[in-house]
Amino acid sequence: YRAGNADTGVADCMTCHGPSGAGNPQANFPAIAGQHAAYVEKALKDFRAGNRTNDASKMMQGVVERMTDAEIAEVAQYIQGLSR
Repeated sequence: YRAGNADTGVADCMTCHGPSGAGNPQANFPAIAGQHAAYVEKALKDFRAGNRTNDASKMMQGVVERMTDAEIAEVAQYIQGLSR
């Protein structure tokens, strides 16, 4: 969440969604803090598969296409633990 993965080119989540997951409404980056891990994991996998396309610039699809299932699960758990 905080650092991304430089080896695989996965950007960190924090730059867009904020250190606490509060999002950035002006830039249209949603708050994600406290979302259920299962929901986040499904959303990220749907972005990766192209089944979720509500990001006009396809930024999320570009990020998650480089993530493993294990990385997605770990990020989802981390996001669930962020306070709203």
